[in-house]
Amino acid sequence: MRAAPRASAPGRRRPRLGAPTAKENLLVGWTGMRGILTLAAASAVPEAAPGRDAVQATALLVTLGALLLQAPTIGPLARALRFDVRQAAAEPGPRH
Repeated sequence: MRAAPRASAPGRRRPRLGAPTAKENLLVGWTGMRGILTLAAASAVPEAAPGRDAVQATALLVTLGALLLQAPTIGPLARALRFDVRQAAAEPGPRH
């Protein structure tokens, strides 16, 4: 049997978040999945498929490129976009 959902306290509402800005979309897109999906897809290629080794090698290079080139640039990109992480850390988040 399912438990009934808890009602929130009267008068207390979570603040609604607005639509993401272009800056936020850019930063989230830049952080990405780092090639895990690429590696998963490459490992799903059947062993009998021609060019399987080349596909897997390419996937590995793409993933390493994302880790070694893209990851170190996240901080500088956030600073260039003028994100204030101190302000975000000071704001109370949603409570569960």
